[in-house]
Amino acid sequence: MKIIGLTGCIGSGKTTVAKILKRLGAQIIEADAVSHQLIQPTHTGPLNAWKKVVKIFGTDILSADNRIDRKKLSEIVFSNPSCLRKLESILHPMIINNIKKQILYFKKQSASFIVIEAPLLIETGLDKIVDKIIVVKTPQDIRLRRVSKKLKITIKDVKEREKHQLTQKQKLKYADFVIDNSGSIKETRKQVEKIVGSIVGGSR
Repeated sequence: MKIIGLTGCIGSGKTTVAKILKRLGAQIIEADAVSHQLIQPTHTGPLNAWKKVVKIFGTDILSADNRIDRKKLSEIVFSNPSCLRKLESILHPMIINNIKKQILYFKKQSASFIVIEAPLLIETGLDKIVDKIIVVKTPQDIRLRRVSKKLKITIKDVKEREKHQLTQKQKLKYADFVIDNSGSIKETRKQVEKIVGSIVGGSR
């Protein structure tokens, strides 16, 4: 069973590609979804990050229902590298631990192949546990507009967030396969199908 790493810069279209991969039989592990789960106040067990994050950043980051307001937290950490490092030191080890547990679970379920969708796949070292890496690439102007519209933040703010990741050019150096997501969804799907056929065998 193959483990595939799926990554790309912010706004490149990783989620779109992940949805196509899921329809082709992949078990998807989303690093962002894991992160969101771990910071919920209702999440139990040793991997509850809520208390640790609130202890460092204070109750001002909490919404009325006691949940961490991700927009407020993002505004703090992406404007202060030291704060970002503190947050990552809490979350990254927990996220990686959770992902490894999910991989073991899916292996027991005899999944055909597993895809780890992670924006920081390479930056966090998750690239070491995958068999192949797919990098989704898209021109920067398209990515910036997508994220600005989705998160309702300025282009300048998007660029500030990008500074904390490897550039697209750097990510592409790690790629076993590259998907150009600047065209239509049909064109993207064709590329994904071809890659899946190459990795797991057979025609898709």
